Amino acid sequence: MEKLVFIRLCDILHQSYDLENGKDVSIFESMAIFLLILGHAYENKMAQERFQLGETIARWYGIVSDAICCMAIDYLKPFDPYFKGIPRKIKDDNRYWPYFKDCIGAIDGTHVAIVIPALKQIPYIGRKRSPTQNIMAACDFNMWFTFAWAGWEGATYDARIFLEAVRRENLNFPHPPRGKYYLVDAGYSHMKGTIQR
Repeated sequence: MEKLVFIRLCDILHQSYDLENGKDVSIFESMAIFLLILGHAYENKMAQERFQLGETIARWYGIVSDAICCMAIDYLKPFDPYFKGIPRKIKDDNRYWPYFKDCIGAIDGTHVAIVIPALKQIPYIGRKRSPTQNIMAACDFNMWFTFAWAGWEGATYDARIFLEAVRRENLNFPHPPRGKYYLVDAGYSHMKGTIQR
């Protein structure tokens, strides 16, 4: 990440998402901790040695993660929140037109491997047989993410995450208007606003 991008990201998180300097850790350091752990799979002990900090590593990782998740709610959203237009990808392709003219995107889950203490692993071990987080994401036909929700235990079913995302207003899930739908796979409930592929 370029220095100016890093500084701008820290400024946005400070000004709009309440990320503050700590007693011993600056916003820049807390963001560097977060990016190092996330981008290079550093374990807590490795990050402690790198930053010469004790138990604050895990706490600051959590604080920055919460701020990033709040930012995602504002940044990951449909370009057209009312879904009035038909994507060019659908309109211009006879394989999709007119069958998918009311489709606004696709939703699916993905499992991301995580490093977690052995005593806490069991809920995170699902069909992948190793600890994962289940992340639900929606994207449109321009391949832009319009929604993402991370942090679910790997053993959690996709349908549960989807139903919770639809129910919670604070997540700003982009609900399809009447007559429009998302494509989903068999792991999701067949309900209003979705069609299984």
